[in-house]
Amino acid sequence: MNPPVPINRAKPLPPELAKKLPVNIDAEKRILGAILMDNRALVAALKAGLLESHFFYSHHQNIFRCMSHLALEDRTIDLVTLTEEARNQQKLEACGGAPYIAQLADGMPKLSPIADYVAIVIDKALRRQIVYAAYAMEERAFEEDDSKPAEILAGASAAFAAIAETTKEENPIVVVSYKELLTLELPKADPVIEPLVTRGGTFMIFSWSGWGKSWIATEMAFRVAHGVPDIFNGHNGRGGHWPIFGPMRTLYIYGEMPGEKIRERLTLIAKQHNSTADFEGLAVVSKDFQRIARAPRCAQSWLPGIGQERDRRRVEDLLFGGGYQFLVLDNISTLWSVAREEESMQVATLKDWFISLNSRGITICFLQHAGKGGDFLGDSAQVHILDSYLKLEHPPDYKKSQGLRVVIEIKKNRYELRDPSWGVPFEAQLTTSAERGAEWLTRTATSAQKKIAFELFSNGAPVTEVIKHLSGVSRPSAYRWHQEWKEHRTAEPTEEDEN
Repeated sequence: MNPPVPINRAKPLPPELAKKLPVNIDAEKRILGAILMDNRALVAALKAGLLESHFFYSHHQNIFRCMSHLALEDRTIDLVTLTEEARNQQKLEACGGAPYIAQLADGMPKLSPIADYVAIVIDKALRRQIVYAAYAMEERAFEEDDSKPAEILAGASAAFAAIAETTKEENPIVVVSYKELLTLELPKADPVIEPLVTRGGTFMIFSWSGWGKSWIATEMAFRVAHGVPDIFNGHNGRGGHWPIFGPMRTLYIYGEMPGEKIRERLTLIAKQHNSTADFEGLAVVSKDFQRIARAPRCAQSWLPGIGQERDRRRVEDLLFGGGYQFLVLDNISTLWSVAREEESMQVATLKDWFISLNSRGITICFLQHAGKGGDFLGDSAQVHILDSYLKLEHPPDYKKSQGLRVVIEIKKNRYELRDPSWGVPFEAQLTTSAERGAEWLTRTATSAQKKIAFELFSNGAPVTEVIKHLSGVSRPSAYRWHQEWKEHRTAEPTEEDEN
């Protein structure tokens, strides 16, 4: 039998068919414009599988070739260098001329979802290949020559198989044997705030509304961004004294707080840290900033939120386009409000999104309100991905006149504590003044420790286990609490200073 008859010979399509070819010129322009705005977009496009041949418009093919040549020589790609490169290759006219190149960046946003544009362009290119192959097979079938139908079909099968091979997705699952695992170089779980969260991890802060979680998260964000070495270390007892490993560029998204209140708080925090006005490690998003003078028209109709896929994509564009490494979402209830029956769907979506961001190096802190029972709102499944979560409570002797005064307790921690004292509950109170800024006064929260001890005793734990669990409570105090528990098993623990 003769070899298959090739059907991929370049034959011009009839005009009526050529007019219908799948193509998206706007997406092609967007890709080239995005590369001009940010050269890193070329790397993203190549990783997504984009080839010069995927462009339909010959001008775009030549422009992309010139861009790739500049990148290979490690040169900047901008209007000047690209035009000069096209001129040197005697391809300027084939690129549409200097005016055409210049207009590619017109109206381009600073951050563009180039992966979406690449997917569109590749999709159209593959559809065109199918059209060309089908037309060529049809033409060969009409030709009266020595070719046998079986040979034509074999040629068609080979052509379509070649197209299918370009669309075949590789299996992304990587299997590591035990032997390889022993010698494999793996990234370490480097801490960001020890013991709360590691790089590429997630933690949560929750309390009832108005109890100070936004103040605490803003303080943490500022310190992480500024590279302050620790937080909550204003007392000699246990609890707090958490090391911070920064600086990290930080993006803080407020769902409800007014812009003026944000500025007021950050000004007080910066005052306490003697921070200069040129500090740019922290950036914030708020509904009030959507209407500032330099905001584009489209910004005025958008409110901070992550409930829609497109909004989460916009946040991703900000994170990776701005080089941010730490994201604070304040708070989930205002950034994505759902009905009770939809909470499981929300948790599942956010869990997948957080894992995706974590895998790309983004560390996340999110805030959540507590429900009527004092526990956080939403499905408990969300805690499975967390490095830790913090609960804020008022101490038993709290008075409203004291302002922000809470007991901070780590309710869950994924990793073994390098210093067991970090896990001990402690008390924090905020004071503010124009002269000194925002200051945190802290001390060991004996009442919180005592409450935990009573719970452990009620569950049958011996005194020795309570001492080990609380890591910092003296033996005499633990035995005294045990005696109190036996005498007053239904009594609520009260505030007590420990000597």
